[in-house]
Amino acid sequence: MTSQSTTVPVVSRLTSDVQVVQDVLSSTFSMFARSVLLIIAILIVLLVLSPILTAVLFGGLLLLFGATSVYQQLIRKVQRVIQEAKAKMSNVAEESFTNIRTVKAFSNEQAEVDKFLEGNTVVYLAGTKKAFWSAFFALLNQGLLFGSMGAICYTAAHLYQDGNISVGDVSAFLFYMQLLVMSFWIISMTIGNLASVLSASEKIYEIMKFPIKINNKGGDTIDGEVTGSLELRDVKFRYPSKADVQVLKGVSLSVDNDNKRVVALCGTSGCGKSSIISLIERFYDPEEGGVFFNGRNIKELDQKWYHNQIAIV
Repeated sequence: MTSQSTTVPVVSRLTSDVQVVQDVLSSTFSMFARSVLLIIAILIVLLVLSPILTAVLFGGLLLLFGATSVYQQLIRKVQRVIQEAKAKMSNVAEESFTNIRTVKAFSNEQAEVDKFLEGNTVVYLAGTKKAFWSAFFALLNQGLLFGSMGAICYTAAHLYQDGNISVGDVSAFLFYMQLLVMSFWIISMTIGNLASVLSASEKIYEIMKFPIKINNKGGDTIDGEVTGSLELRDVKFRYPSKADVQVLKGVSLSVDNDNKRVVALCGTSGCGKSSIISLIERFYDPEEGGVFFNGRNIKELDQKWYHNQIAIV
């Protein structure tokens, strides 16, 4: 997330990401955890039954673990694309419906539909890619497991001929092997969703840890009489989203209560009237100069106390 991010995409993305985490953790995670615990227990039993056959099994599992790691990284990348596209689609839909009169006034319906369709196409293509990799991983997962089972049967036959293992142990080993296959099948069905959670969690964490440029906690308060004087001293300012356009170029302004007067900011659209108000409210900080309240730079003041002294009507 960048400082240029607008509110609606961030809220849309946060909402969709939280929903993904909630859906997966409410059901999928329990299935995944149960399967992992069952796999660990089965491997211990198999190791007791026959260390040699278990070693053969581990050969196939190592390949499976490597494939799982690659698959998880692919799914996380694809899921990030899907979540970002959904956030943009939500942004387009919300802005279009909220400002439906403006859209219709400028006959811009088809343009809004095209923007939504663009995001929808991204989701469709990414979803198709996700489905392909999920199907390929499931096929690879089953292939490696049944390949390992074939290698185990071959090795078990030689061990039986050499008298190193009994038929009962082979039967028990194959039975637990079947349980192991079922557990890995469940994991292959859920690991894609878990990868989606990791991708969604990354964005949630990124939003939560986004650095705050204007600290809303701490600062000084002014003791004694508050005259309510406001002053802008050689203020230069540009919006973060339009860093190439300087809105205010060395503006100085002074307002006080001594003359009991009302001061109006007048000018053409885009000349900086709203920007001055935003700086007085400290929604932004100027790049040069300063805003002073009662002779103190508002950067030094406690924001909660300061906003209790001023108001927007």
